[in-house]
Amino acid sequence: MSAPAASSADVPFRRVDFGDSDELASAFATWGMELTQLGRESATGWTASGTLKNLRVWTTVLTGRYRVRTGLPRQSVLLQVDLASSGSRRLGNNTLAGDDILVGFPGAEIDGVLNEHHHGMSFIIPQELAEEALQLRAPDADMNVIRPGSAYVLSNCPAKAAALRQLAGYVLGSIQQDAATPDGSDAILNSLLDTLLEPWERVTAATFRLPRSQCLPVVHRVEEFMRDRLGEQIMLHDLCRAGRASQRSVEYAFSSVYGVGPKQYLKLLRLNEVRRALKTKSASTASVADTARSFGFSHMGHFFTDYRNLFGETPNQTRVVSISRPWSES
Repeated sequence: MSAPAASSADVPFRRVDFGDSDELASAFATWGMELTQLGRESATGWTASGTLKNLRVWTTVLTGRYRVRTGLPRQSVLLQVDLASSGSRRLGNNTLAGDDILVGFPGAEIDGVLNEHHHGMSFIIPQELAEEALQLRAPDADMNVIRPGSAYVLSNCPAKAAALRQLAGYVLGSIQQDAATPDGSDAILNSLLDTLLEPWERVTAATFRLPRSQCLPVVHRVEEFMRDRLGEQIMLHDLCRAGRASQRSVEYAFSSVYGVGPKQYLKLLRLNEVRRALKTKSASTASVADTARSFGFSHMGHFFTDYRNLFGETPNQTRVVSISRPWSES
């Protein structure tokens, strides 16, 4: 999985609105990002992306509860700032504060949960620019600070978070105008590099912390097992064997990372896959019940209730709407 890569040419930012989370998930998939709905959405979402010289920028508004997973492209560094969210951001089983800035280095895997209303903006800069800036501005710093495959949280720097929000507002202005961002790309890049170098210049209390999680390897092994067998009957002891962990450890891992137990997470995965299947062109050829059974649901009464509670509509409504209104950019 990989997030959008940087480009050298400016392109207009254009906001794209989505009727539901599945349409948003489809867009995320084109960028190599995986989105799974874990809780009911309360409003439609939107996203926008573009390039500013050496920068790749994108912003997204989500309402509800979602798991997002992606991998950062090689030779790229990510800075992600919260703009106007309620609820929490989680990276693994670590909660991020409102002023925390997520920093991802080349090849890092980002696996987190967004709760309630989320509005964030991400900036990707080329690794070589970050390394050059580090060498020029902090020559005494350890040159191995940019560590491939790692994701860090930059904390104790509210002024930098506020500055990034101001830059984000600058970009959002161009999105609202459906136009390319005016001159100022260099200033944005310089501010991003200043933020990245904050902990090593030692002029503030800003620190990088590595959010370690012993839970993620267990969760990933179990989830891989789940996805390979969504249509089969799966027992809790099967998940424990796949995760190579005790029942207590598996339940704790899923509760810590996703806020739900493993069996509940399995049901959410299945519901998301049923929804995607119902929105395909061939959805009208199979009954809703047959589609649900193909993803492991045996009790149709429980299935219909769970589906409506998560997505706010019945499976038949999903199929009718998808047939009559195929998704397209607006």
